[in-house]
Amino acid sequence: MITSKITSSIIFIRLITGLIIMIYCFGHMINHSLGIISVEIMDSFRRYFMAFWRAPGIYWLMPISIVLHAGAALFTFLHRRSLRGLTITEKVQFGLGVTLPILLFIHISYGRLGYQVNGRPLYYSYFFHMIEEDGFLTVFLIAYSLFLGMVWGHGCIGLHRWLSLKPWYSRFWLACYTLAIMPYITSMMGVVAGYRETSLRKSDSNWLLKLDGQAQWLTTEGTPMSSKEIDEIVMSFAFQLIGAFFASVMLGIIIRLVWLQIEKRRSTIEVRYSDGANVKVPPGTTILEASRLAGVSHASICGGHGRCSTCRTRILIGADGIATPMDEEAKILHRIGAAPNIRLACQVKLQDDIYIHPMLKHAQPTDGHPRPAYADGEEVDVTLLFADLRGFTQMANQRLPFDVVFILNQYFELMGEAIESSDGYLDKFIGDGIMAIFGMRSGAEIGAKQAISASIKMGQQLEILNLRLQDELDSPLQIGIGLHRGNAIVGNMGYGEAMAVTAIGDTVNVASRLEGACKTLGVQLVVSEGVLDAAGVEFPDVKQKKVEVRGSEKPISVFPVEDAATLKPISIGT
Repeated sequence: MITSKITSSIIFIRLITGLIIMIYCFGHMINHSLGIISVEIMDSFRRYFMAFWRAPGIYWLMPISIVLHAGAALFTFLHRRSLRGLTITEKVQFGLGVTLPILLFIHISYGRLGYQVNGRPLYYSYFFHMIEEDGFLTVFLIAYSLFLGMVWGHGCIGLHRWLSLKPWYSRFWLACYTLAIMPYITSMMGVVAGYRETSLRKSDSNWLLKLDGQAQWLTTEGTPMSSKEIDEIVMSFAFQLIGAFFASVMLGIIIRLVWLQIEKRRSTIEVRYSDGANVKVPPGTTILEASRLAGVSHASICGGHGRCSTCRTRILIGADGIATPMDEEAKILHRIGAAPNIRLACQVKLQDDIYIHPMLKHAQPTDGHPRPAYADGEEVDVTLLFADLRGFTQMANQRLPFDVVFILNQYFELMGEAIESSDGYLDKFIGDGIMAIFGMRSGAEIGAKQAISASIKMGQQLEILNLRLQDELDSPLQIGIGLHRGNAIVGNMGYGEAMAVTAIGDTVNVASRLEGACKTLGVQLVVSEGVLDAAGVEFPDVKQKKVEVRGSEKPISVFPVEDAATLKPISIGT
């Protein structure tokens, strides 16, 4: 059975060898880009470039990297029990990986074989002259652009999948995409410019004589070979490489098919899902493979390589029959603060029946980053904010739907800015109401200060909105805001597209009731005593009151503020 350590080693080999090939390819494209300046500079740079890659100890680095990369990819492919569930990028990368060896072996044959046979480097000036003489320009440009695009695209997809798991990647995506696209574009421009320069100089007999002396392919008599002679030698060698590659692939497939038939005759394992789906699989199948075989939606940003944690699964029944996590999986589970019955689906190999719940059916790259504990449900000391427009329902009944949407969108925009600028979490919009949470990350003290600061800004934003709409409204918009602090259950709740972090509990209910008390008290803001205590803030000009709150055993001490915009701004700190 393949262990997770072997799988991790294979992934590491693919990554390292892929990076080596990408570095080589990037240097090639830089070399080609220099054709924009001149062919001579292309040739000069290539001498230094190839001198490095043909230096002792490095000469075999590229061939070995290509073989190991292809072998590791083939191992990964054959190790899969199903190709279901692959993302679009994975499918594109897989398709490119299958077709690349054909083109790559031909390219290697022209470059390395000529050097091995004659000990002469390939000069761009001679190459451009040769394809012009043979009339292969159009064919070459199409083949070159496709081959380079396939190699570079294949590598960029792999690099993107690796980097997408890094927290900083999303901030620098534009620079990364530019770095990926620009070398390809400039290399194409350099090839066209180099060919054009060569074509303009073909009337120079001295220059042509020099080219003959630079010829990469020479006969035994020392004269340049014809294109036909070159093609016969190259294609014969290339087809040998291609044949060896596909023979290896077919041998691997045959071995895998035989092994799968053997596995089918062994006892099967039943995997049941919380949504009612089930599938029977051979022992040794991972949970993620089982999900793909069953057609169950199961997130896996990294493609099942144990790097992103998005395939994490809650084991409902059968956890005792699963081996303890290996070091790599244990590190990731610790990083995300997973409960004991949470495992990575791509790393768990099944040996007995199991009942599971995939925690993420769909995922984004950021879902693989370390998550706060509350994401999976936790009791947190937070400050809740509820806000609601006064009398808006009645006003909306007297207006056209477009006008209602227009006003509400402006209101939500300004209120949302006030909340988010105070580092609050905008939970949801409820009709013309707003719910926000403060302190999930910053703690009770900072969260309380942030909530008060947001309330002040909301009062100020409302004044701005009323000025904007003074010609549209018969009377200014009025708002009620309620703030209350306490323990609440915070977690990722909902279903499907409606899944989001929210809060439930008595604290939420009380905050909602305090917002309703604004109307009774005739004020804009009602803040509970607990919020002020946590924030260490006083409202010296506000008289404390007791309010009865439905569901609460005793009255709650609150501070009613007539106009939140008149409160003195507070220092939040860190």
